[in-house]
Amino acid sequence: MILKALKKIKFILKSMKIAWIQSSILSNSAFILNRLRGEIIRNTHSIEKGLSLEHVKLGFGFIKIKDTTNYISKFLDNGGSWDDISIKMFFSALKEYLAFHKKNGFSNKDIKWINQYYETNYHKVLYFDNYGGIQVVKKLSFSDEERHLVKRIFYTRHSAREFTKEPINEEHLKQAIEMAMHCPSACNRQCYRCYIVDKNNFTKLGDWLSGSGGFASELDKVLVVTGNISVYRPEEMQQWLITGSIFASYLSLSLHVFDIGCCFMQRYVIPQKGNSSIMNRLGIPLDEQIICCLGIGNLKDEYKAPISHRFDYTDIVKKI
Repeated sequence: MILKALKKIKFILKSMKIAWIQSSILSNSAFILNRLRGEIIRNTHSIEKGLSLEHVKLGFGFIKIKDTTNYISKFLDNGGSWDDISIKMFFSALKEYLAFHKKNGFSNKDIKWINQYYETNYHKVLYFDNYGGIQVVKKLSFSDEERHLVKRIFYTRHSAREFTKEPINEEHLKQAIEMAMHCPSACNRQCYRCYIVDKNNFTKLGDWLSGSGGFASELDKVLVVTGNISVYRPEEMQQWLITGSIFASYLSLSLHVFDIGCCFMQRYVIPQKGNSSIMNRLGIPLDEQIICCLGIGNLKDEYKAPISHRFDYTDIVKKI
């Protein structure tokens, strides 16, 4: 009983330490530009979502828009640029917001204030068309053949631990990562980051590859996926893990499309001794949390992989 109680106390103390580290990051002035950029994008996405509704409420979103203008002022005061992508997103969405209200013949003191702000500042931002707003998406109907192809991509992806000796095609890797970047993310903040560690730099990973079961020497590269903490609010604790994990999942499939095999290499997602030195060697900022690593290489024509039997549908899915 005493041992069990000590383990529980140790777990609680470790959790408190993690919360303290994350809280310090969320309030650290060194990351203020990331934090403000996150707020600008978050509120921009609120405008976009409001315009995407079937029945748009006229005059919606004034408080968030005004808050965003304050965030932009603070962003600029702290060394940010008018040409930052977050500001381009905001002005592009704001342009469409004003055009929508003009088209519907709606105006009030709030709309006039927003219009005045836009007219005063839009010329300071270069080339922001199509960075924000809404788009009309036509429903795509997929044929059985296309569905079968997608199913084939899902069902033929395996965790590979055997690879050819040829280096990965850099352009294919870039395309695979760009495909994965189309994954959904909380309020479009895209907190995921990806660090490509080449074979000749594996020593920078310290002992991270020691638990790989001996196949680390077969890898061509390791992709380190992280989540940026500072773009979130304190009440959104751990959201960066969710978005970063979604990105990593998409990436495992997009790599497969380009004949690049990968194996998820679990790393501790909580701070561990030695993590900070590895992050420093890889140039990972302190406001990012490592989520996982993907060991990658070119697939052989044939390779061995675990069966990894899946649970039955009824074991996973419960109808409510």
